[in-house]
This record gives sequence, structure tokens and C-alpha cells, in this order.
Amino acid sequence: MNIIWTDKEKDTLRTMRLAGVQVPAIAAAVGRKVPATYTQLRKMGVIVQPHDKWIEADEDRLRVLVAATPPMTDAAMGLALQRSIQSIRWKLADLGLTHKRDVAAILAASPAYAAAQQRRHAADAARLAAKADNTPPIADTPTLDEVSQRKAERAQARNAARLAARQARRDEAARLRRDAKTHRDADRARQIAKAKAARQAARAARQVETASLKAAAKAIASAARRQTAATAQAERVQARQQAKATARAAREAAAAAVRLRKAAERQAAETARRQAKAAELAERARQRAAFQAAAKAVSAPVVVLTRRAVKLDTTVPTVAPSKRRSGYGVFHRGSAKRWPTRAETLALSAAAEEAVAAFIAERGVTRPTLSPEDAAIQRLRQRGYVVLSEPTGYVIDGRHHVPPGPALIAFADQRARA
Repeated sequence: MNIIWTDKEKDTLRTMRLAGVQVPAIAAAVGRKVPATYTQLRKMGVIVQPHDKWIEADEDRLRVLVAATPPMTDAAMGLALQRSIQSIRWKLADLGLTHKRDVAAILAASPAYAAAQQRRHAADAARLAAKADNTPPIADTPTLDEVSQRKAERAQARNAARLAARQARRDEAARLRRDAKTHRDADRARQIAKAKAARQAARAARQVETASLKAAAKAIASAARRQTAATAQAERVQARQQAKATARAAREAAAAAVRLRKAAERQAAETARRQAKAAELAERARQRAAFQAAAKAVSAPVVVLTRRAVKLDTTVPTVAPSKRRSGYGVFHRGSAKRWPTRAETLALSAAAEEAVAAFIAERGVTRPTLSPEDAAIQRLRQRGYVVLSEPTGYVIDGRHHVPPGPALIAFADQRARA
């Protein structure tokens, strides 16, 4: 299955190839096969392998060098045209100039072969000179020893010439090998340098990519931490607000229960006082009726001395009126007071619970909106200040007298910035 080339991979291909990196190194860097990398580079219009094209002037000059006298070797023509030996040989075959070259003449034109030839000619001249010096008179017939010696000398000369020619050929072959090795070493050095540059470019690309990935991961982790901290902070704030609202509702419910209990106590006291008053009035009426009946029963006039009736059977204790100061003001306590029974206490507690449930069902548990002055007092108390209320303003920490309103808000803002 073919994997689509991404824009990032295409940019990497173009950048590395324009930097001179070899295609196999590029394929290894992007994790692709070499043929696929070649194909993609050609599709993108990037030069995969730059060629020094042969122009007509170069071909004409090559023909001139082939026909030069003395003949030139492939290496010499490559140096003259600034091309490799393989390129020279390929063009010679392409132009059909290979069969027109005289290999023997090329070999003869080489310095080593010329030196060998000179040595061979010198040996032949020396042999002829020695032969002329040792030529006996015509009348004299050479002896068998002389003939054997001459044959041995000629054989030695031929061997020396053969050895010289062989040495010359060896020297020429060694020179050609050295030239070829020099070119191969140069090509190898260029390939090694390009491969090294490719590795360095790939390593730099990997380092840049790794650094970018690390930076992105670090940014994502930092954002996640900030988001987690913000979420936790929001949850803590919401929990505190919920707790405060619940506590405030509980306090209000408790205050409502206290008010209900006090109202029930006042109602019970008022009922008891009314009952006592009614009993007292009934007792007075009964005594008055008894005295009137007794007065009618006797014939003599009876002097009746009347005085205030005294109630002997007292069921509700009487107490002196008193005053009590509370947060809601000053109120008078009734003269009649009795302790409530257990049934009345249980009824009052049930009524208080029902009032709290009705209050929460009606209004709900909500966060009240603080005024700017209350918000300033709350901020000061959160920072550890003791704030007390007075008729003329507020006393902070027992030594700062601050009037209400903007002065208190400015004082709280100043302490918050300190």
C-alpha cells in the first residue's frame, strides 16, 4: 500500500537535496525506500543527479585530442576536459572513436614506454658496437668457443631487452593504476564528504524536530497544569461559597426557630396571664354574689366592709416586671411567667423544623450579594483585622477610627495593596 507523501516530508526532501545530500541518506532520514525517494524527487522537479552535459564544442575538442600526436591517454583527455575517465570513455564509445585509436601508439607515447625503448635501443647499439669491435678477419674462421660466446651475448641482450620492455609495461600499468586509484580516491572522498554532510543535515533535522516536539509537549503539559489548577481553584471557590451559603441558611433557620420559640413563649405567657385574670375576676364575682346573698338573708342592716380579694390558690407564679436588652431593642417582660411543658417544647421544635424547611423550599440556598462596605469589612477580616461597629463608624484593631462609606473602602484597598 502506497503511503501519501506529506508536505513536511516534501519540504525535507527539497531542502536536503538542494543542500547536496545523497538520495540514500535522504531516504534513510525520512524513513522511505530509495526508489520511492528518487521517484518523488523527479515528480517534484528536483534534480536528482546533476549532469555536465556534453555540448558540441566539447565533442569537437575530444575529436581533436583523439587525433593528437602523440596520442593521449584517457586520463590525460579527462584532465584536459575536466571530466572523469568514465565520462571520457562513454563519450568515445558514443561517438564511435574507440576503434580509431592506435593503442600501440598510445603505449609508445607514454614516458615509461619511451624510456624502455631508449634503454632497448641503447642496449642494441652497445651490442652492435661490441660485435663490431670483436669481429675477426674474414680469413679467420671463428672458433667454437667464440661462436658459443657470441650466442650467449646475443641471448643475454635479448633477455635484457625483453626484461626492459616488460619492466616498461609494468611501470606504465602501475602508473595507469595509480592514476585510476587517484580518481577513485577523489570520487570516494567526495562521496564520503557528501555522505557526512547528509548525516549532519539529517542529525540537525532530527535535533530540530526533537526540540520542536519537546517544546510542544512542554507547552501542552503547562497548559494542562494551568487548566487543572484553574479547575481546582474554581471548585474550591464554589465549595466555599456553597458552604457559606449553607451555613448562612442554617443560621437564618436557627434564628427563625428562636423567633418562633420566643413568640410561642410570649403567646403562652399571654394566655396564662389572661387565664389568671379571668379566674381572678370570676372569684371576685363569686365572692360579691355570696356577700349580696348573705345581706338579703338577714333583716337587720348589715354593714359590709369591702376590700381587695386575695387569691389563695395561685397556679401561675407572679413576678415583677423587668426589662431586658437584646439585639432587637428593649422590651418589657410580662408579669406572669411559667415554664413550658415537654409537649409544648416538642411542638415548638417541630414547628421550628417545619419553618426552616419551608424557608429553604421557598427561597433556596443562594449566595447573598454583599454591599461594597460589607465586602470591604469581609476583606479586612480575612486579612486578620478586628472590625467593630460603632454609631459613628468602625473601629479597626482598636486604634483606627474609620467613618463608614468610601473612607472604609479606601482603607481596605490600601491595606490590600500593602
